[in-house]
Amino acid sequence: MPVDFLTEEQEQRYGRFAGEPTQEQLEKYFQLDFEARDFIAARAHGDENRLGFALQLGTVRFLGTFLPDPTDVPAGVVRYVASLLRIDPACLSAYGVSETRWDHAARIRERFHYRDFTEPAAYFRLLRWIYARAWVASQSPSMLFDLATAWLVEHKSLLPGASVLARVVAGVRDRASARLWRKLSGVLSRGQRERLEALLTPAGKGERQTLLDRLRRSPTRSNARALANALARMRQVREMGVHRLDLAGLPPGRVAALARFANAARAQAIERMPADRRGATLLAFAHTLARTACDDVLDMFDDFVATAFGRAERRGIKSRMKTLPELDSAALKLREACLVFLDPRFTDIARMREAAFARVPRVEVEEALTAIGNLARPPDDRHYERVLKGYPNLRKFLPQLLESIPFDGTAAGSRVLGELGALKKLEHRRRVTHLEADDPAFTVPPAWRAYVFPCPGMVDRHALTFALVDELREALYRRDVFVNESTRWGDPRRLLIDEKAWETERPRLCRALQREPAPQAAIAALAAELDEAYRRTAANMASNPAVRVEQEKGRDTLVLTPLDALPEPPSLRAVPQFLWHGDPQVVNATAARVCERERPRRR
Repeated sequence: MPVDFLTEEQEQRYGRFAGEPTQEQLEKYFQLDFEARDFIAARAHGDENRLGFALQLGTVRFLGTFLPDPTDVPAGVVRYVASLLRIDPACLSAYGVSETRWDHAARIRERFHYRDFTEPAAYFRLLRWIYARAWVASQSPSMLFDLATAWLVEHKSLLPGASVLARVVAGVRDRASARLWRKLSGVLSRGQRERLEALLTPAGKGERQTLLDRLRRSPTRSNARALANALARMRQVREMGVHRLDLAGLPPGRVAALARFANAARAQAIERMPADRRGATLLAFAHTLARTACDDVLDMFDDFVATAFGRAERRGIKSRMKTLPELDSAALKLREACLVFLDPRFTDIARMREAAFARVPRVEVEEALTAIGNLARPPDDRHYERVLKGYPNLRKFLPQLLESIPFDGTAAGSRVLGELGALKKLEHRRRVTHLEADDPAFTVPPAWRAYVFPCPGMVDRHALTFALVDELREALYRRDVFVNESTRWGDPRRLLIDEKAWETERPRLCRALQREPAPQAAIAALAAELDEAYRRTAANMASNPAVRVEQEKGRDTLVLTPLDALPEPPSLRAVPQFLWHGDPQVVNATAARVCERERPRRR
């Protein structure tokens, strides 16, 4: 890989000040503790040497290198450090022409343990760290360059030249990529490799479009015909025979990056690649596409079912709005008749009936009851009779869906899986006319029973199919039913790293996080610390009036007495007088005087 991946901005800020550091950065890298102050006072004499020494120390902490001109630092940094040392910043001009700056840099390296980039131990650790990052994650060379720079600063290794570090990053990243290509290409058999290579050839005679171009075109519509085409696309990808290959030992981020590249690159560019890289790229594409194609099918299935029920409900509500006047008229007539039964003057049933029919004739009451029975709908009704009109569209893809998608599930989804198996058998029969209502293969929801079983011993196949499809969609949302060959609709438990993969990746991850692979030592240290704190608290609890245990609702509750507010010391009250000024030099000088005043008290 060429090393010209560095941007102009990266080259300009590498080992240099890119502007004024923030207040947090000043306090983190340029703050001088008591040890640093004593060391500067012992090794530097004169205000200009003390200020220059402190600036070089803060510069190497912040940038990871010494500047050729140690006075080439932002003015805000000079004012901040000068205020800490109580030195006039103007004296720094005399330090730039002094030869003592080289001696100061050597003393800083020796005292604070800064080492060269080329030291074998530090160099090997850097290479191992870059390789672990490049192997696990697909990061650009420029990002790895910035991360390597931060690593060198953190581990007190002086920065090399920008081109030197860029060549190191590029070389390590190339080795990690070459290893990934070899491993991916090595799992392919001869037949699988030939089928993948066929993706780069035109789909038919006289055509310019390759099969790769066709397969990576995702569905753009969501209807029955498009869903059938998506199922055919998924089966075509699976026919390559690579979707079941085990790639668990390889970093998924790098495999996904290869798949994204293949999904966007031209077929001619992939064809010109070396054999290992070409095979790895096509394998990553086909292996990832098998899952994304399944995701597309399930997404379109979910959208189809939701659209079918939503459209039926909207049309049903719109149609029902037209019957509201008739329903209101019938309800008002029944109200007039029923008010008689609430009248306390009538105690005899015969007189009530006579008075009710006197208000509303019996014929009109019967007509109102018939109208309400025809127009009123139960609360759980979703206009299923309109949903059933979409069965011809459902039939266009449902048999292929049940045959192609390997549904799996948890214990809570076992009933739905059993019903899907029975439905798959029914799909091979042209007509179903008899089905027992208590058949254990089907448990029809109560809202669907009136449609599925219109009469004893008979079943409406269309209603049964839609009822099971509706249950399947809800089970997919609950993840009681899932598809292991899918990403978005797969088993959430598969996202947990298994024991074998963890044992493989643990050394690299522990090195990246700077943790020991064996957790016993860390756990023992935390347990000892917790035990000591617990015992110390228990021993002091009897003599501590601020802590007590009280009974609250039959349970022991720990009660802590609030701490009394401490009065502000005069030195702290003096600080806000200068904060309004806005001058960092004034603020820092005031803060330094406060720290110096409180120093004996802290000791």
